[in-house]
Amino acid sequence: MSYQSIDAGITERFFTVVKRSNGDPVVAGTVNYYLKAKSGANAGKWWKDSDQTWADTETANAMQHDEDGHWEIDLTSSPFIDGIRFLEYVKESGNLHVPDSRHLIAGTSVKDILEADHYIKTSTTPWQLVLIKKGSGTLSTGTVLLTQNLKTEAGANVTSIETFIGQQVG
Repeated sequence: MSYQSIDAGITERFFTVVKRSNGDPVVAGTVNYYLKAKSGANAGKWWKDSDQTWADTETANAMQHDEDGHWEIDLTSSPFIDGIRFLEYVKESGNLHVPDSRHLIAGTSVKDILEADHYIKTSTTPWQLVLIKKGSGTLSTGTVLLTQNLKTEAGANVTSIETFIGQQVG
């Protein structure tokens, strides 16, 4: 199974809903959004946007019609957590729609990487560059976006400050 990537933290979701009988857009009635966690601590549960919790039963989240069969919902908060897999789908209340679903995996956005706080972790060998999501905390408490082993220009592991001081400049 292949998963579409979605940025962790996203709240806006969009679907185009068409009638099963003739392919015309569904422009009225009730269309609901469903999100089921497929991995992680909430695996097997559905997102309940009204109170931003995970429920044990399938939970409908009302969507709004934008135009010509395009429906949208702006979730109150984002249920999309980095590395977690999800199934999202919509249903028209009279079951007149063509079923549509997406398998998603949440990931880190480029914006998060560019704005991240950078730390050098010296308690590991080799030392590591650790990117922490901006505003989420410190090296020990924040949301880790990326960890990379540090290497010298010659490709040797960085294990101490001497790795740099002992290098010949020239």
